[in-house]
Amino acid sequence: SVSVKNIERSSTIEVPVSAAFEYVDEAANVPKWMYGVSTFEPLTEQTHGLGATFKSAMVVGPKTFPSVMKCTAWEQNKLIVMESIEGTICVTRWKFTELGPTSTRVDMEFGYDLGGGLAGKALNKVVEPVVGVAVSSTESKLRELVEAAHAG
Repeated sequence: SVSVKNIERSSTIEVPVSAAFEYVDEAANVPKWMYGVSTFEPLTEQTHGLGATFKSAMVVGPKTFPSVMKCTAWEQNKLIVMESIEGTICVTRWKFTELGPTSTRVDMEFGYDLGGGLAGKALNKVVEPVVGVAVSSTESKLRELVEAAHAG
């Protein structure tokens, strides 16, 4: 049985919605701001939007979690959803809301399942405390980099 754990965060980034969306949507930027992601390489010619697929690796504590991520929902300046189709079960959802001409709310949701059994339970004990830190770190790093890129 899949018991996906979800962690949600919201962030206000002081840039136009198009700038925030563009930065998150650019695959090459992902390892710069997403905590623990060491690899995020396109497996398809298409590098963003519906159907774009990536080889990904996330390092959490002493362990590396490989997966193949596919974009399953994409709406310009509004939504990006990535789901694993191989490897570690995880889902990331990014929702963008324009608050004003230079202000954007980004809602991020990160869900994962490390599997059942003793191995899954043991992994959860190692990973769970780190995931909250990872999501907070991702949120602040993303805000900092998007604002700097926009100002730059």
